Amino acid sequence: MRKCGDCRECCIALAIDELDKPPGTPCKNLCASGCGIYVDRPNECRQFICAWLQGLMPLNMKPNKIHAVMWGGSLGDTPVLRISRNPNHKLDKRVKRWMARRQVILSTGESHELMRFGVSVDKWKSGQQLRVDVKGGVVAQVTPV
Repeated sequence: MRKCGDCRECCIALAIDELDKPPGTPCKNLCASGCGIYVDRPNECRQFICAWLQGLMPLNMKPNKIHAVMWGGSLGDTPVLRISRNPNHKLDKRVKRWMARRQVILSTGESHELMRFGVSVDKWKSGQQLRVDVKGGVVAQVTPV
């Protein structure tokens, strides 16, 4: 079974509404040993299940190595993988390759990352969640969630 160990990326990359924490900023409750309020952490944190911890991601894609966290979700009956990238870092090549093989939801603070996939994202707001539909290794459509 995988463990967080030295990883704290969910405490940095994710936006936590209950704590008014924007994406890409360390949580004010983050300390050297992890969450300083773990027992009393918000529901958003309790309900988050990291795809890497579940074994859905390769070992070399531990969130603190790729500066992004991933988790499962769905849009209606369609299973998707959700990704929230730490906006203080570029999108890792491993994540790009992973995205090219799957349908994902991308939460990113910097739209230029999607432009590398050939997607014009001028109309998207910074930090907005986007559905990225991939066909044949090419982004076919990007829509807001």
